[in-house]
Amino acid sequence: GIVMVAMAGTIYWIGPQRFFETVLALLPDNPGSKWAFGWTMFLCANSVLGMPIWSALCVLTGFLFGLTAGTTINFFGLYIAVFVSTFLGMTVLQEPVQSWLDSGNFPLAQRAFHCLETADDSLEILILFRFLLMPIWMRNYGPATLRIPMWKLLVSALPHTLWVSFIWASLGTSLQDVDELFTHGNDFKLADAKWQNFAVFLVAFLTAVLVSLYSYKKYNELMINETTPLVQGTKGP
Repeated sequence: GIVMVAMAGTIYWIGPQRFFETVLALLPDNPGSKWAFGWTMFLCANSVLGMPIWSALCVLTGFLFGLTAGTTINFFGLYIAVFVSTFLGMTVLQEPVQSWLDSGNFPLAQRAFHCLETADDSLEILILFRFLLMPIWMRNYGPATLRIPMWKLLVSALPHTLWVSFIWASLGTSLQDVDELFTHGNDFKLADAKWQNFAVFLVAFLTAVLVSLYSYKKYNELMINETTPLVQGTKGP
């Protein structure tokens, strides 16, 4: 939130044209393999640290490398981050989080996590969990603190990681028209925009919204049906 406010303030202060001209001047015209590798590692580190600008970086990936290469770079950067975050969550954070839950002071959180651990269709639930609207640090580290096999956590992360990689890369590709506007000094006309790229992004984004809504519905049903006692001596709803 702070990052977005600061960026909006900067754009307002110096003007949108000067802001985008400055940003575009810092980016290479034809990024090669070294840039691709460095950008992948930068995106990975950003995601592991839970920084809130990961989606903006994924958009820039599509802008720099195009749809296919951008989606690939986004996927590897984000999925390596999932692996690192899962490993850290299981080895460093799992024990203190489980002790915190077992204290019984947070029954709602304990019930929600219990659903993830014991649901019959736990793999589906884990997949849907990643489509819920939440900070990336919660998406990556939350399930890793539970008593869930590592392979299941990694497999469940594949659909969402691939999906968001494609969505943000497609948006970045559609913004390549902005580069033409500021590079050549031409007047931007909506008719000149690559509407196909916007259409791809819009369809993918709307699909993700529908999956998110279904995920919320599924989790609400699980929470309502959860009757297992939360801690010793208590009863479910």
